[in-house]
Amino acid sequence: MKDLFSTQAGLYAHYRPVYPPQLYDFILSSVERRDSALDCATGNGQVAHELAPHFHRVCAIDISANQLNHAERLRNVEYSVCRAEQTAFSDNSFDLITVAQAYHWFDGTSFCHEATRVARPGGIIGIWGYDLPHSGSPVDSIVQRWNFDILGPYWEPERQHVYTHFRDLPFDFERLYAPEFEIVVDWGSEDLIGNLSTYSALQNMRRQVGDTAFQEIVNEIRETWGNDGRKRFVFPLFLLMGRVRK
Repeated sequence: MKDLFSTQAGLYAHYRPVYPPQLYDFILSSVERRDSALDCATGNGQVAHELAPHFHRVCAIDISANQLNHAERLRNVEYSVCRAEQTAFSDNSFDLITVAQAYHWFDGTSFCHEATRVARPGGIIGIWGYDLPHSGSPVDSIVQRWNFDILGPYWEPERQHVYTHFRDLPFDFERLYAPEFEIVVDWGSEDLIGNLSTYSALQNMRRQVGDTAFQEIVNEIRETWGNDGRKRFVFPLFLLMGRVRK
């Protein structure tokens, strides 16, 4: 797994969208035993925080210590710097393993092997991600152009897996039905700009050619936003669900 978010960890914690409760309810409905859960690439601990009320113990791992520094501390959540593909956990430890908006950065084959090892027989695997937001306003075309045309050369190759909803990545588990969900946010212009500033491709672009293109996009968003103080943005969310058989 690549560490592409340590630099902007504070922005990531503030501007990345929150996953809907319906997503957690659906995943948890398939988890028969709720002793231990593992959240991989936990970042600022957003998912671990939501799992904590439902499990006796939640282990949350990330390769970025800086990301973990921004995570909220809870009594039953244990944070550690660790690769999802190679952990120190015992065999048959977890009833649920989750990965949110990060599976495209993993070595999928190694992860599937490790997840199978540390999951209990019958344990649930939940992996999800989301597409670009849309608001039905002229701002959408700016977001599309920013993501594909301007940042295109600066994205890591793994980013393409988000556009295919991880369908081309290894998933060596018994597949379970998984509906589509939506993340809905009510954002002002600065919220959208803050979200765009968290992109790993922007950090690559800044290192290579500077910040000019981003500042131009920021100005264009502010000019195009109009008189509406806030806009409703929808992130389409996709989910892979599986059960570990061994």
